[in-house]
Amino acid sequence: MSVDIEQQLLSAIRRTWKDSPLIEEVCVAILDFVLSPPKKEYITLSMLRKAIGLRVSEGDAEFAAAVQYLLGDAAPVLAIGFEMVGPDGLPVRISIEEAEIARRNSINPLTGDFDEQVGEKLLTFLVPASAIAESRSQA
Repeated sequence: MSVDIEQQLLSAIRRTWKDSPLIEEVCVAILDFVLSPPKKEYITLSMLRKAIGLRVSEGDAEFAAAVQYLLGDAAPVLAIGFEMVGPDGLPVRISIEEAEIARRNSINPLTGDFDEQVGEKLLTFLVPASAIAESRSQA
């Protein structure tokens, strides 16, 4: 990870949350987790909570604010990924575009069939944002 990108993200987090130290602490802990080895390719909310030491229902408001912020443009640490369970019972990753088309048109992206419940079958997870992933591939 480029020190410059890490410093830019830390700077943005500290600037934004300087008056909300609990949210700042959660943001920094999530950033540290995402950057720590091994490389993260699939992150769930429960995995994040456990990794930063939050028990269930502890710090819910701060955790939610931190995750939402880190999914945004100011400090892009996280991105959303989508998957569906395939016919063989295994998860299949799909692109954001495929997920949007599936929801909008009720079309299952794995089969191409009309499916009114396709939105309920889309599963979300988190991944490191592209700036983090790109900086790691250049290292």
